[in-house]
Amino acid sequence: MEPATYPELPPEIWRNILRWYTADQDNNIMFIRDVNRLFYDVAMDHRFERLDLRDLNAGGAFELQRIRDPWLTKRLKWICLSTWTLAQILTEECYRSEHLLPSALQNPRDETTHIIAPSSTVASMLAAPLIECLLDVLASAKNLRKVVVEVRSPPQADFRCIAFPPKFLRAAFAQLACGASASTTTLALRVDYEVLAMMLDELALVQIRSLTELALVTEPREKERVEPIGRVKGQAFFENLGQLPLESLRVFTKEKAVIASQISSILDHNVILPSVRRLDIATTFDNLQQIKSLRANYPSLTVLILHIIAPDSGSSVPLSALDLPNLRDLRLSLKGAFDAPTFWSGHLNAPRLTQLTVTGALGERMGPRKFQRTVLQICAFFASGAVKQVEIHAGVLERILLDALAVAFPGLRRLHIRASRIPEMARFEEEMGCCCYPEWDILELKVEVATPPIGLGNVDAQVLAMIKSALPQASGSS
Repeated sequence: MEPATYPELPPEIWRNILRWYTADQDNNIMFIRDVNRLFYDVAMDHRFERLDLRDLNAGGAFELQRIRDPWLTKRLKWICLSTWTLAQILTEECYRSEHLLPSALQNPRDETTHIIAPSSTVASMLAAPLIECLLDVLASAKNLRKVVVEVRSPPQADFRCIAFPPKFLRAAFAQLACGASASTTTLALRVDYEVLAMMLDELALVQIRSLTELALVTEPREKERVEPIGRVKGQAFFENLGQLPLESLRVFTKEKAVIASQISSILDHNVILPSVRRLDIATTFDNLQQIKSLRANYPSLTVLILHIIAPDSGSSVPLSALDLPNLRDLRLSLKGAFDAPTFWSGHLNAPRLTQLTVTGALGERMGPRKFQRTVLQICAFFASGAVKQVEIHAGVLERILLDALAVAFPGLRRLHIRASRIPEMARFEEEMGCCCYPEWDILELKVEVATPPIGLGNVDAQVLAMIKSALPQASGSS
Protein backbone atom coordinates (compact mmCIF):
# COMPACT_ATOMS: atom_id res chain seq x y z
CA MET A 1 0.00 0.00 0.00
CA GLU A 2 1.48 3.33 -1.02
CA PRO A 3 1.93 5.98 1.67
CA ALA A 4 -0.53 8.86 1.71
CA THR A 5 0.69 12.02 0.03
CA TYR A 6 -0.55 15.58 0.09
CA PRO A 7 -2.30 16.72 -3.07
CA GLU A 8 -0.30 19.00 -5.32
CA LEU A 9 -1.94 22.29 -4.45
CA PRO A 10 -0.51 25.80 -4.81
CA PRO A 11 0.75 27.36 -1.54
CA GLU A 12 -2.01 29.99 -1.66
CA ILE A 13 -4.69 27.30 -1.50
CA TRP A 14 -2.97 25.53 1.39
CA ARG A 15 -2.76 28.84 3.25
CA ASN A 16 -6.48 29.39 2.73
CA ILE A 17 -7.27 25.87 3.99
CA LEU A 18 -5.09 26.30 7.10
CA ARG A 19 -6.68 29.69 7.78
CA TRP A 20 -9.91 27.87 8.70
CA TYR A 21 -7.92 25.68 11.08
CA THR A 22 -6.37 28.69 12.81
CA ALA A 23 -9.77 30.41 13.10
CA ASP A 24 -10.65 28.00 15.93
CA GLN A 25 -8.94 29.27 19.08
CA ASP A 26 -8.87 25.75 20.52
CA ASN A 27 -6.53 24.61 17.75
CA ASN A 28 -2.83 24.97 18.51
CA ILE A 29 -1.40 25.93 15.14
CA MET A 30 2.13 25.27 16.35
CA PHE A 31 1.48 21.51 16.15
CA ILE A 32 1.62 21.60 12.33
CA ARG A 33 4.91 23.47 11.97
CA ASP A 34 6.99 20.26 11.62
CA VAL A 35 5.03 18.97 8.61
CA ASN A 36 6.92 20.94 5.98
CA ARG A 37 8.32 24.38 5.26
CA LEU A 38 4.99 25.78 4.07
CA PHE A 39 3.15 24.64 7.20
CA TYR A 40 6.00 26.04 9.31
CA ASP A 41 5.61 29.47 7.68
CA VAL A 42 1.84 29.39 8.18
CA ALA A 43 2.28 28.49 11.85
CA MET A 44 4.83 31.28 12.40
CA ASP A 45 2.67 33.80 10.54
CA HIS A 46 -0.24 32.98 12.84
CA ARG A 47 1.90 32.98 15.99
CA PHE A 48 3.44 36.40 15.35
CA GLU A 49 0.73 38.24 13.41
CA ARG A 50 -0.28 40.29 16.49
CA LEU A 51 1.93 42.44 18.71
CA ASP A 52 0.32 44.10 21.72
CA LEU A 53 2.79 46.26 23.63
CA ARG A 54 0.29 46.51 26.49
CA ASP A 55 1.24 42.92 27.34
CA LEU A 56 4.88 43.82 28.05
CA ASN A 57 5.81 43.56 31.71
CA ALA A 58 9.15 43.79 33.48
CA GLY A 59 12.05 43.80 31.07
CA GLY A 60 9.97 45.51 28.41
CA ALA A 61 13.00 47.19 26.85
CA PHE A 62 14.63 43.81 26.27
CA GLU A 63 11.43 42.48 24.68
CA LEU A 64 11.29 45.46 22.35
CA GLN A 65 14.80 44.72 21.12
CA ARG A 66 13.73 41.16 20.28
CA ILE A 67 10.66 42.41 18.44
CA ARG A 68 12.70 44.42 15.91
CA ASP A 69 13.98 41.20 14.29
CA PRO A 70 12.98 41.39 10.57
CA TRP A 71 12.12 37.69 10.62
CA LEU A 72 9.34 38.56 13.10
CA THR A 73 8.26 41.99 11.88
CA LYS A 74 7.56 40.76 8.36
CA ARG A 75 4.82 38.58 9.85
CA LEU A 76 3.12 41.41 11.76
CA LYS A 77 -0.40 42.30 10.65
CA TRP A 78 -1.70 43.96 13.84
CA ILE A 79 0.16 46.09 16.37
CA CYS A 80 -0.93 48.09 19.43
CA LEU A 81 1.24 50.96 20.66
CA SER A 82 0.42 52.35 24.10
CA THR A 83 2.18 55.49 25.31
CA TRP A 84 1.30 54.51 28.88
CA THR A 85 3.06 51.15 28.48
CA LEU A 86 6.02 52.86 26.82
CA ALA A 87 6.15 55.34 29.71
CA GLN A 88 6.30 52.44 32.16
CA ILE A 89 9.13 50.83 30.21
CA LEU A 90 11.03 54.12 30.06
CA THR A 91 10.52 54.72 33.78
CA GLU A 92 11.79 51.24 34.57
CA GLU A 93 14.89 51.80 32.45
CA CYS A 94 15.55 55.15 34.10
CA TYR A 95 15.45 53.79 37.61
CA ARG A 96 17.64 50.84 36.67
CA SER A 97 20.23 52.97 34.89
CA GLU A 98 23.61 53.65 36.47
CA HIS A 99 23.31 57.18 35.09
CA LEU A 100 21.03 57.98 38.05
CA LEU A 101 23.91 57.72 40.52
CA PRO A 102 25.65 61.04 39.72
CA SER A 103 22.28 62.81 39.55
CA ALA A 104 21.15 61.65 42.99
CA LEU A 105 22.20 64.84 44.72
CA GLN A 106 20.43 67.22 42.35
CA ASN A 107 17.13 65.50 41.65
CA PRO A 108 14.01 65.39 43.90
CA ARG A 109 13.41 62.41 46.17
CA ASP A 110 10.11 60.68 46.91
CA GLU A 111 9.98 60.73 50.73
CA THR A 112 7.66 57.71 50.74
CA THR A 113 9.80 55.33 48.73
CA HIS A 114 13.18 57.16 48.87
CA ILE A 115 13.53 56.78 45.11
CA ILE A 116 15.50 59.39 43.21
CA ALA A 117 13.62 60.92 40.27
CA PRO A 118 15.67 60.77 37.07
CA SER A 119 16.63 63.95 35.28
CA SER A 120 15.05 64.89 31.95
CA THR A 121 18.44 64.39 30.30
CA VAL A 122 18.61 60.77 31.45
CA ALA A 123 15.00 60.15 30.36
CA SER A 124 15.61 61.60 26.89
CA MET A 125 18.81 59.59 26.48
CA LEU A 126 17.12 56.30 27.38
CA ALA A 127 14.00 57.08 25.32
CA ALA A 128 16.04 57.45 22.12
CA PRO A 129 16.83 53.71 21.63
CA LEU A 130 13.23 52.77 22.47
CA ILE A 131 11.91 55.17 19.83
CA GLU A 132 14.48 53.91 17.31
CA CYS A 133 13.44 50.31 18.04
CA LEU A 134 9.73 51.00 17.55
CA LEU A 135 10.32 52.92 14.34
CA ASP A 136 12.43 50.02 13.06
CA VAL A 137 9.51 47.69 13.74
CA LEU A 138 7.13 49.91 11.77
CA ALA A 139 9.68 50.35 8.99
CA SER A 140 10.13 46.62 8.40
CA ALA A 141 6.52 45.50 9.01
CA LYS A 142 5.70 45.33 5.30
CA ASN A 143 2.51 43.31 5.84
CA LEU A 144 1.07 45.48 8.61
CA ARG A 145 -2.67 46.04 8.19
CA LYS A 146 -4.01 47.42 11.48
CA VAL A 147 -2.41 49.79 13.99
CA VAL A 148 -3.96 50.65 17.37
CA VAL A 149 -2.51 53.66 19.18
CA GLU A 150 -3.41 54.44 22.80
CA VAL A 151 -2.39 57.88 24.01
CA ARG A 152 -3.36 57.61 27.65
CA SER A 153 -2.14 59.29 30.82
CA PRO A 154 -1.11 57.33 33.94
CA PRO A 155 -4.09 56.25 36.08
CA GLN A 156 -2.80 58.35 38.96
CA ALA A 157 -0.56 61.39 39.22
CA ASP A 158 2.94 60.09 39.96
CA PHE A 159 6.02 62.22 39.43
CA ARG A 160 8.12 59.06 39.19
CA CYS A 161 6.46 58.09 35.90
CA ILE A 162 8.41 59.46 32.95
CA ALA A 163 6.20 60.65 30.08
CA PHE A 164 7.07 59.17 26.72
CA PRO A 165 8.17 61.88 24.23
CA PRO A 166 5.16 62.98 22.12
CA LYS A 167 7.42 63.44 19.07
CA PHE A 168 7.38 59.66 18.74
CA LEU A 169 3.78 59.81 17.47
CA ARG A 170 4.66 62.13 14.59
CA ALA A 171 7.54 59.87 13.57
CA ALA A 172 5.34 56.77 13.87
CA PHE A 173 2.57 58.25 11.70
CA ALA A 174 5.15 59.35 9.13
CA GLN A 175 6.53 55.81 9.03
CA LEU A 176 3.02 54.43 8.44
CA ALA A 177 2.59 56.91 5.60
CA CYS A 178 5.80 56.29 3.66
CA GLY A 179 7.65 53.29 5.12
CA ALA A 180 7.41 49.60 4.32
CA SER A 181 4.22 49.54 6.41
CA ALA A 182 2.50 51.91 3.96
CA SER A 183 0.01 49.10 3.34
CA THR A 184 -1.75 49.84 6.64
CA THR A 185 -5.50 49.98 6.05
CA THR A 186 -6.87 50.41 9.60
CA LEU A 187 -5.87 52.95 12.25
CA ALA A 188 -7.60 52.97 15.65
CA LEU A 189 -6.85 55.75 18.13
CA ARG A 190 -7.83 55.77 21.79
CA VAL A 191 -6.91 59.06 23.43
CA ASP A 192 -7.52 61.12 26.56
CA TYR A 193 -9.67 64.11 25.80
CA GLU A 194 -6.92 66.54 26.87
CA VAL A 195 -4.64 65.42 24.01
CA LEU A 196 -7.29 65.15 21.30
CA ALA A 197 -6.37 68.49 19.72
CA MET A 198 -2.70 67.47 19.57
CA MET A 199 -3.61 64.14 18.00
CA LEU A 200 -5.72 65.78 15.27
CA ASP A 201 -2.91 68.20 14.49
CA GLU A 202 -0.47 65.30 14.07
CA LEU A 203 -2.86 63.36 11.83
CA ALA A 204 -3.47 66.43 9.67
CA LEU A 205 0.24 66.47 8.76
CA VAL A 206 0.52 62.95 7.34
CA GLN A 207 -1.32 61.02 4.66
CA ILE A 208 -1.55 57.26 5.02
CA ARG A 209 -2.57 56.65 1.41
CA SER A 210 -3.70 53.06 2.01
CA LEU A 211 -5.99 53.96 4.95
CA THR A 212 -9.57 52.75 4.53
CA GLU A 213 -10.74 52.60 8.17
CA LEU A 214 -10.17 55.14 10.95
CA ALA A 215 -11.52 55.05 14.52
CA LEU A 216 -11.05 57.88 17.00
CA VAL A 217 -12.31 57.09 20.51
CA THR A 218 -12.00 59.86 23.12
CA GLU A 219 -12.65 59.57 26.82
CA PRO A 220 -11.60 61.11 30.14
CA ARG A 221 -9.39 59.34 32.59
CA GLU A 222 -11.08 56.86 34.89
CA LYS A 223 -13.28 58.56 37.52
CA GLU A 224 -12.15 61.99 36.39
CA ARG A 225 -14.37 65.01 35.90
CA VAL A 226 -14.19 66.53 32.43
CA GLU A 227 -13.04 70.12 32.67
CA PRO A 228 -14.24 72.60 30.03
CA ILE A 229 -11.67 73.22 27.30
CA GLY A 230 -11.65 75.18 24.08
CA ARG A 231 -13.33 73.95 20.91
CA VAL A 232 -11.26 71.45 18.97
CA LYS A 233 -11.11 72.28 15.27
CA GLY A 234 -11.32 69.34 12.91
CA GLN A 235 -11.34 71.16 9.56
CA ALA A 236 -7.67 70.44 8.68
CA PHE A 237 -8.04 66.88 9.92
CA PHE A 238 -11.01 66.23 7.62
CA GLU A 239 -9.39 68.04 4.70
CA ASN A 240 -6.59 65.48 5.00
CA LEU A 241 -9.07 62.60 5.24
CA GLY A 242 -10.82 63.83 2.12
CA GLN A 243 -7.75 62.88 0.09
CA LEU A 244 -7.68 59.27 1.36
CA PRO A 245 -9.69 56.23 0.18
CA LEU A 246 -11.41 56.13 3.58
CA GLU A 247 -14.45 53.83 3.71
CA SER A 248 -15.17 53.64 7.45
CA LEU A 249 -14.96 56.43 10.05
CA ARG A 250 -15.69 56.30 13.77
CA VAL A 251 -15.64 59.32 16.10
CA PHE A 252 -16.94 58.19 19.46
CA THR A 253 -17.05 58.85 23.19
CA LYS A 254 -19.30 57.79 26.06
CA GLU A 255 -19.12 61.12 27.91
CA LYS A 256 -21.69 63.82 27.17
CA ALA A 257 -19.28 66.51 28.38
CA VAL A 258 -16.66 65.40 25.85
CA ILE A 259 -19.27 65.46 23.06
CA ALA A 260 -20.35 68.96 24.03
CA SER A 261 -16.81 70.36 24.24
CA GLN A 262 -15.03 68.44 21.50
CA ILE A 263 -16.80 65.84 19.35
CA SER A 264 -19.49 68.23 18.11
CA SER A 265 -16.90 70.75 16.98
CA ILE A 266 -14.81 68.03 15.29
CA LEU A 267 -17.77 66.89 13.21
CA ASP A 268 -18.62 70.48 12.29
CA HIS A 269 -16.82 70.65 8.94
CA ASN A 270 -17.61 71.17 5.27
CA VAL A 271 -15.29 68.56 3.74
CA ILE A 272 -16.76 65.97 1.37
CA LEU A 273 -15.61 62.41 2.07
CA PRO A 274 -16.84 60.66 -1.08
CA SER A 275 -15.70 57.12 -0.29
CA VAL A 276 -16.96 56.82 3.31
CA ARG A 277 -19.69 54.19 3.43
CA ARG A 278 -19.77 53.48 7.16
CA LEU A 279 -20.01 56.24 9.78
CA ASP A 280 -20.10 55.70 13.56
CA ILE A 281 -20.54 58.91 15.59
CA ALA A 282 -21.64 60.10 19.02
CA THR A 283 -23.66 63.30 19.21
CA THR A 284 -26.09 65.26 21.37
CA PHE A 285 -28.16 65.84 18.21
CA ASP A 286 -28.81 69.50 18.95
CA ASN A 287 -27.06 71.08 15.95
CA LEU A 288 -29.42 71.15 12.98
CA GLN A 289 -26.80 72.33 10.49
CA GLN A 290 -24.40 69.56 11.50
CA ILE A 291 -27.07 66.88 11.10
CA LYS A 292 -28.16 68.15 7.70
CA SER A 293 -24.54 68.28 6.52
CA LEU A 294 -24.26 64.49 6.81
CA ARG A 295 -25.87 64.07 3.40
CA ALA A 296 -23.49 66.50 1.69
CA ASN A 297 -20.33 65.40 3.50
CA TYR A 298 -20.93 61.65 3.12
CA PRO A 299 -22.72 61.15 -0.22
CA SER A 300 -21.93 57.41 -0.38
CA LEU A 301 -23.03 56.62 3.19
CA THR A 302 -24.84 53.28 3.47
CA VAL A 303 -24.27 52.36 7.16
CA LEU A 304 -24.86 54.87 9.97
CA ILE A 305 -24.25 53.99 13.62
CA LEU A 306 -25.66 56.89 15.59
CA HIS A 307 -25.18 57.23 19.37
CA ILE A 308 -27.38 60.07 20.62
CA ILE A 309 -27.00 61.36 24.18
CA ALA A 310 -29.79 63.69 25.28
CA PRO A 311 -28.50 67.27 25.63
CA ASP A 312 -28.83 69.14 28.92
CA SER A 313 -31.21 71.60 27.27
CA GLY A 314 -33.58 68.75 26.40
CA SER A 315 -34.19 70.26 22.95
CA SER A 316 -32.92 67.75 20.44
CA VAL A 317 -33.23 68.24 16.71
CA PRO A 318 -36.08 66.15 15.22
CA LEU A 319 -34.76 62.82 13.96
CA SER A 320 -36.39 63.57 10.61
CA ALA A 321 -33.50 66.01 10.00
CA LEU A 322 -31.59 62.93 8.82
CA ASP A 323 -31.87 62.97 5.05
CA LEU A 324 -29.89 60.02 3.70
CA PRO A 325 -31.37 58.60 0.48
CA ASN A 326 -28.60 55.99 0.04
CA LEU A 327 -28.71 54.66 3.61
CA ARG A 328 -29.27 50.90 3.91
CA ASP A 329 -28.39 50.15 7.55
CA LEU A 330 -29.24 52.40 10.52
CA ARG A 331 -28.23 51.51 14.08
CA LEU A 332 -29.69 54.00 16.52
CA SER A 333 -28.68 54.07 20.20
CA LEU A 334 -30.34 56.55 22.56
CA LYS A 335 -29.18 57.51 26.05
CA GLY A 336 -31.23 59.84 28.20
CA ALA A 337 -34.74 61.26 28.03
CA PHE A 338 -36.21 62.10 24.63
CA ASP A 339 -39.65 63.20 25.75
CA ALA A 340 -40.14 66.08 23.34
CA PRO A 341 -43.01 65.20 20.95
CA THR A 342 -41.04 66.69 18.04
CA PHE A 343 -38.14 64.19 18.25
CA TRP A 344 -40.12 61.40 16.54
CA SER A 345 -42.21 63.72 14.38
CA GLY A 346 -42.30 63.28 10.63
CA HIS A 347 -40.82 60.35 8.74
CA LEU A 348 -37.28 59.20 7.98
CA ASN A 349 -36.20 59.91 4.41
CA ALA A 350 -34.21 56.77 3.69
CA PRO A 351 -36.05 54.90 0.92
CA ARG A 352 -33.31 52.26 0.55
CA LEU A 353 -33.18 51.34 4.24
CA THR A 354 -33.31 47.56 4.73
CA GLN A 355 -31.80 47.06 8.21
CA LEU A 356 -32.79 48.88 11.40
CA THR A 357 -31.59 48.62 15.00
CA VAL A 358 -33.08 50.71 17.82
CA THR A 359 -31.80 50.60 21.41
CA GLY A 360 -32.48 52.80 24.41
CA ALA A 361 -35.74 54.27 23.11
CA LEU A 362 -38.10 51.98 25.09
CA GLY A 363 -36.87 52.15 28.68
CA GLU A 364 -37.91 49.70 31.36
CA ARG A 365 -39.20 52.48 33.63
CA MET A 366 -41.72 53.78 31.11
CA GLY A 367 -45.32 53.65 32.17
CA PRO A 368 -47.78 51.66 30.02
CA ARG A 369 -49.21 54.73 28.27
CA LYS A 370 -45.83 56.27 27.52
CA PHE A 371 -44.50 52.91 26.33
CA GLN A 372 -47.45 52.48 23.94
CA ARG A 373 -47.16 56.04 22.65
CA THR A 374 -43.40 55.74 22.05
CA VAL A 375 -43.78 52.38 20.28
CA LEU A 376 -46.33 53.85 17.90
CA GLN A 377 -44.17 56.94 17.28
CA ILE A 378 -41.06 54.87 16.49
CA CYS A 379 -42.88 52.50 14.15
CA ALA A 380 -44.66 55.34 12.35
CA PHE A 381 -41.36 57.20 11.93
CA PHE A 382 -39.48 54.25 10.40
CA ALA A 383 -42.42 52.56 8.65
CA SER A 384 -41.36 51.07 5.34
CA GLY A 385 -42.12 48.02 3.26
CA ALA A 386 -38.45 47.90 2.18
CA VAL A 387 -37.09 47.14 5.67
CA LYS A 388 -36.20 43.45 5.86
CA GLN A 389 -34.39 43.21 9.20
CA VAL A 390 -35.22 44.82 12.55
CA GLU A 391 -33.54 44.53 15.94
CA ILE A 392 -35.23 46.38 18.78
CA HIS A 393 -34.42 46.57 22.50
CA ALA A 394 -37.36 47.19 24.83
CA GLY A 395 -37.76 47.45 28.58
CA VAL A 396 -40.79 45.15 28.48
CA LEU A 397 -42.22 42.76 25.90
CA GLU A 398 -45.84 43.60 25.12
CA ARG A 399 -48.25 42.67 22.35
CA ILE A 400 -48.50 46.32 21.27
CA LEU A 401 -44.88 46.16 20.18
CA LEU A 402 -45.49 43.21 17.83
CA ASP A 403 -48.72 44.73 16.50
CA ALA A 404 -46.97 48.02 15.66
CA LEU A 405 -43.99 46.28 14.05
CA ALA A 406 -46.28 44.17 11.85
CA VAL A 407 -48.08 47.24 10.55
CA ALA A 408 -44.92 49.32 10.04
CA PHE A 409 -42.74 46.64 8.40
CA PRO A 410 -44.91 44.27 6.36
CA GLY A 411 -41.91 43.03 4.34
CA LEU A 412 -39.90 41.98 7.40
CA ARG A 413 -37.86 38.77 7.05
CA ARG A 414 -35.69 38.86 10.19
CA LEU A 415 -36.80 40.06 13.63
CA HIS A 416 -34.73 40.19 16.81
CA ILE A 417 -36.36 41.40 20.03
CA ARG A 418 -34.38 41.95 23.22
CA ALA A 419 -36.52 42.68 26.26
CA SER A 420 -35.50 43.31 29.83
CA ARG A 421 -38.54 41.49 31.18
CA ILE A 422 -42.00 40.20 30.36
CA PRO A 423 -44.68 41.38 32.83
CA GLU A 424 -47.11 38.44 32.83
CA MET A 425 -46.41 35.24 30.92
CA ALA A 426 -49.99 33.95 31.21
CA ARG A 427 -51.48 37.16 29.84
CA PHE A 428 -48.91 37.35 27.04
CA GLU A 429 -49.65 33.75 26.04
CA GLU A 430 -53.39 34.46 26.00
CA GLU A 431 -52.92 37.57 23.84
CA MET A 432 -50.67 35.75 21.39
CA GLY A 433 -53.25 32.98 21.12
CA CYS A 434 -55.71 35.33 19.43
CA CYS A 435 -53.17 37.20 17.28
CA CYS A 436 -52.26 36.66 13.67
CA TYR A 437 -49.74 38.43 11.48
CA PRO A 438 -50.44 37.07 7.97
CA GLU A 439 -48.46 39.89 6.30
CA TRP A 440 -45.20 38.63 7.81
CA ASP A 441 -43.07 36.06 6.02
CA ILE A 442 -40.43 35.77 8.76
CA LEU A 443 -37.38 33.64 7.96
CA GLU A 444 -35.51 34.26 11.20
CA LEU A 445 -37.04 35.13 14.57
CA LYS A 446 -35.03 35.62 17.75
CA VAL A 447 -36.30 36.61 21.21
CA GLU A 448 -34.25 37.28 24.35
CA VAL A 449 -35.62 38.13 27.80
CA ALA A 450 -32.84 39.39 30.08
CA THR A 451 -34.72 38.92 33.39
CA PRO A 452 -37.21 36.06 32.94
CA PRO A 453 -39.77 35.14 35.61
CA ILE A 454 -38.40 32.67 38.15
CA GLY A 455 -39.43 29.04 37.95
CA LEU A 456 -40.74 29.02 34.38
CA GLY A 457 -37.82 27.25 32.71
CA ASN A 458 -36.57 28.42 29.31
CA VAL A 459 -38.67 31.56 28.95
CA ASP A 460 -37.00 32.60 25.69
CA ALA A 461 -38.08 29.38 23.98
CA GLN A 462 -41.61 29.64 25.38
CA VAL A 463 -42.05 33.26 24.24
CA LEU A 464 -40.61 32.37 20.85
CA ALA A 465 -43.14 29.59 20.44
CA MET A 466 -46.00 31.94 21.40
CA ILE A 467 -44.98 34.50 18.77
CA LYS A 468 -44.40 31.83 16.10
CA SER A 469 -47.92 30.59 16.63
CA ALA A 470 -49.17 33.94 15.30
CA LEU A 471 -47.04 33.73 12.14
CA PRO A 472 -47.84 31.90 8.91
CA GLN A 473 -44.35 30.35 8.99
CA ALA A 474 -41.13 31.12 10.84
CA SER A 475 -37.84 29.47 11.75
CA GLY A 476 -36.90 30.97 15.10
CA SER A 477 -34.05 30.76 17.58
CA SER A 478 -33.70 31.88 21.16
